[in-house]
Amino acid sequence: YEYSLDGINYTALDPADAASPITITGLTNGTEYSITLRALNGNGAGAASASGSVTAGAPDAPTIDSIVSGNGEAIITFIPGADNGSSITNYEYSLDGINYTALDPADAASPITITGLTNGTEYSITLRALNGNGEGAVSGSVSVTLAGLPTAPQIINTDYGDEEIYLTVADNGSSLITSYTATCIYGITQYTGTSTTSRITVSGLTNGVGYSCSVTATNAAGTSTPSATSPPIVPKYIPVGLPIWLLYEAAKPASL
Repeated sequence: YEYSLDGINYTALDPADAASPITITGLTNGTEYSITLRALNGNGAGAASASGSVTAGAPDAPTIDSIVSGNGEAIITFIPGADNGSSITNYEYSLDGINYTALDPADAASPITITGLTNGTEYSITLRALNGNGEGAVSGSVSVTLAGLPTAPQIINTDYGDEEIYLTVADNGSSLITSYTATCIYGITQYTGTSTTSRITVSGLTNGVGYSCSVTATNAAGTSTPSATSPPIVPKYIPVGLPIWLLYEAAKPASL
C-alpha cells in the first residue's frame, strides 16, 4: 500500500505491508492529517481511497470540574480532553505537579478516585490522560483538604417530652458534619435518632424510664467516637394548657 498526506504525493509502506491494519509512522503529534490510500500490484498503483482525517498525538488536557474529599481519598469529576485519534486508556495524577502516578486499576472515565491520602491534609492535584501516543497535556491544579473524622461531640443540654428525649451538642469545629446520631439505652434496648442540626430527637421511648444517651457526628470521612454518656434522662408526659394552680396542686408535697 501507498499513503498520501496531501492527496497528491504517495509514499509506499516500508517494509511493504499488504494487510489491514497498516501503520503510518513519522507523523507530528497534535497535527491534523487527511490521509488517502491506494494499493499496489504487478500492474501498478490502484485507485485512491476516500480521505480520512485524524489528529495524531497524545490527549489534550482534561478540565477538572470538582473534587470531593472522602475518608483518605479524593473523588475527582472532570471533562476529558480530545483523545487526538487514539482512545484514552487511563489517567495519571500528581500531588506535587512533578511526579505522576497511573490509576491502578486503570480508569478512563470521570469521576476517578485517588486513594491512600491522609485525612486533614491539603492536596493540590493535577491530571493527565494516557493513550497509545503517550502522556497528554496536564490539567489545571485544584486544591482539596481531606476531612478528618469528627471529634467526639459534647452534649451541652438535655430535655425530654412525651416518649421523647432531646439532646443538644456543641459545635466541635469538625469539618463539614453531615449528621448527628443519638443513641439512648435502657437495659439492653437502645433507641436512635438522627439530625442534620445539633439538636437531636430520640422518639419511641417509655415515659418514666431513665435512658443513658450518647451522640456521634458523621462527615465525609466517617463517624466519630461517641460523646460521654449522659446521666439517665426520664421522658415524661407534660400536660399542656392546664391552669397553673392545678399543676401546682398536682406537684406539691402532701405535707403542704
